[in-house]
Amino acid sequence: MKRIFVLILAALFVVSIYAADYDTAEKMSYYGEYTKSNEILENILTNNPEDIKANILYGRNLIKQYRYKEAISQMEKAIQYASKYHDSENLAWAYNNIGVVYKNLGEYEKALGYFKKALITDEAFNNKRGMAREYNNMGNIYNNLGNYDNARLFYRKALWINQELNNIEGIAIAYNNLAAFHYYEDNNDKAIEYLKHAAKYDEQLPFKANLAVDYRNLGIIYESMNEDEKAKEYYDKSVEINQKIGIQKRLLEDYENLSFFYEAKGDYNEAIEYLNKMIEIDRNMNLDRIYSDQARLKKLESEKMKK
Repeated sequence: MKRIFVLILAALFVVSIYAADYDTAEKMSYYGEYTKSNEILENILTNNPEDIKANILYGRNLIKQYRYKEAISQMEKAIQYASKYHDSENLAWAYNNIGVVYKNLGEYEKALGYFKKALITDEAFNNKRGMAREYNNMGNIYNNLGNYDNARLFYRKALWINQELNNIEGIAIAYNNLAAFHYYEDNNDKAIEYLKHAAKYDEQLPFKANLAVDYRNLGIIYESMNEDEKAKEYYDKSVEINQKIGIQKRLLEDYENLSFFYEAKGDYNEAIEYLNKMIEIDRNMNLDRIYSDQARLKKLESEKMKK
């Protein structure tokens, strides 16, 4: 069974009128401080309930906390206000985020419908960055549906637009997602080639979060090829970056990969060590997944006793 490859959902950011407070809330969100971020956003929305960008970020934080029903409600408010003020860019962004919710719920046809709404909106106003974002996200849905021809087509469309715009981050995201396409097609050599292209571009960016994703995905591929030394090398590179920039959610994902990596090798001590790190992050971030992680910990401790 293949380890889940990390697809990158493309983002696009615009401006809130409470710029300083919003910037603080956005920074906290990026580093996984979703509750603190929303406390700031609640203050913004108390003063201006129609602040579209604040509504969207609030909803995105809810998505990260797996509070999907509330997230959809928040995005619907953003859609209402964006429509009222003819803000096409934020309207498309809100549609996109509802698509993300349905993708996370595994309701891929609904997700595709919202990504298409976002695309139609961006196409109408020739917002090429937004169009590239939608192409990437639609490619991810087609990938999940097993429609690999469409997935590759939409990833390539995203790549072509980002190359036209010289959008370094967008180019790297498209290469990462094309790598996922080839990984699921069992073409590991091509997947590695595209991931190394992605890493080349992500290395040029000042913030290295997506570079860590490239490294983690390289680790996944090398592990699937039983090249354990290379797999561990890239997993560790991802951990090093995410520890440095302090993104707890990304660290959680790194530790999860490493715990499964060591479990597969029968090294329960290392697997349990990384699982305990996961549970600590679950607790700090108040994540519901703590219960499934604690159940897995008990299972591993039982397996260790039998060994």
